[in-house]
Amino acid sequence: MVTDIALSGRNISKKFKLFGSRKKRLAEALHPFRKRYHEEFWALRDISFDFFRGEIIGILGRNGAGKSTLLQIICSVMTPTGGEIQVNGRVSALLELGSGFNPEFTARNNVLLYGALTGISREEMLRRLPAIEAFSDIGDFFNHPMKIYSSGMYVRVAFAAAAHIDPDILIIDEALSVGDIKFQEKCFRKMREFQGSGTTMVLVTHATTLVEELCDRAIVIDNGQIAYLGDPQTAVSEYEGILFPRRDKVGTIDLQSQNKANLVADKSKNTPEAIGSIGGSNIDITSKGPLLEKFLSEFLLSDNCQFRRSYNKTELRFGDGGGEIMDYLIVADIEEDPVSIQSGAEVSVYIKVLGKSGVSRPSIGLGLFTSTGLMVCSGNARLLKKTLQKIEKGMTYIYRMKFRLDVSGGYYFIHLGLTEQDTSGTIVRHDARRSMAVIHVPATIHLEGIANLSMELEEMTTSLLG
Repeated sequence: MVTDIALSGRNISKKFKLFGSRKKRLAEALHPFRKRYHEEFWALRDISFDFFRGEIIGILGRNGAGKSTLLQIICSVMTPTGGEIQVNGRVSALLELGSGFNPEFTARNNVLLYGALTGISREEMLRRLPAIEAFSDIGDFFNHPMKIYSSGMYVRVAFAAAAHIDPDILIIDEALSVGDIKFQEKCFRKMREFQGSGTTMVLVTHATTLVEELCDRAIVIDNGQIAYLGDPQTAVSEYEGILFPRRDKVGTIDLQSQNKANLVADKSKNTPEAIGSIGGSNIDITSKGPLLEKFLSEFLLSDNCQFRRSYNKTELRFGDGGGEIMDYLIVADIEEDPVSIQSGAEVSVYIKVLGKSGVSRPSIGLGLFTSTGLMVCSGNARLLKKTLQKIEKGMTYIYRMKFRLDVSGGYYFIHLGLTEQDTSGTIVRHDARRSMAVIHVPATIHLEGIANLSMELEEMTTSLLG
């Protein structure tokens, strides 16, 4: 129904004029024949969407993609060059840290001014003021000029004011990343209350886990256009694919390197210690089934993951191709390549990597996620403080990630990744395979939630009488 639409945009575009200097700006303004001295920059091009009442919408995109421009158009701070925006209801926005606040005013006076700007009478704002002051929780500073506030105090007052004017649409642009973790939790609780009451929320953030856990849908904006609109998990995958694009062509493998790799693979058939190492300690395989035996001895030049029973064909894959994850094998207790694993099972995930252009300081990693994108656990060589040998071009390397699957029943997705931390501390993604495998854990009657914390209950028999 149309009445269920809170925000609607049709072919929204925004063009800016970029001048190389003030002199050129003035020259264009005064030129008798309107000679052009500027360059055109389109921050947005033909953006269309419908946001429904009660939805939480995440907006993802690189810096400069057009996210903040879109929010300013929604809030009528900026007018579009083309297209139409329809807003059905009262908008409350946190566009920038402390935007709309006079630093010379106290928080109390700024909140009253904020209410006036959103159409709420002074009498009504005075009635709401105690709740706003309590939510901001900055003590006596509420009555001091905001110019002495920290960034965290600014955002406390801003969110408290925005949240207590009964908005139909609440827009937040990265503001919550400033507050401390306790205040963030309180804000997220308030946002869920809004969701239940029919308030639409638009959240711009670089925190992908927040989008996956909190949002109903998400938009990915790239170069001023919508690259994706829909499921939050898919949106995060698309966003990460934009941040870390995968090259179509990776390093080639010469025949000499291939023969050397094949020789190593042949030796591994009778020498389990030769299959790979973690931190200089060879992987200990006490017993091998037929699939694991083949996995450890097989050299691959093409991707073999698609043949695993747990493989998810809608995985997202990106990275620069310095090395590639060619195959994986899940072993749960003694079962090879399962799709259903009992809670509490000992799980080993074997990962096969082929060096393409090579990786000097490799780190292999595995993450376990729920179907809603919530991370259950993630580990890699850096976190585990394991030093892996250099990955050479044309060579095959095998690793094992081992863990106990103490989780509740449900479906879980496995991420695998090959990364490297360069000399500047930047993480380079050579091959990231998100949601590449899915496993099912049958329902457990002894566990609620996600993880098994091995809780114990003890009844104390001693009675204390007054």
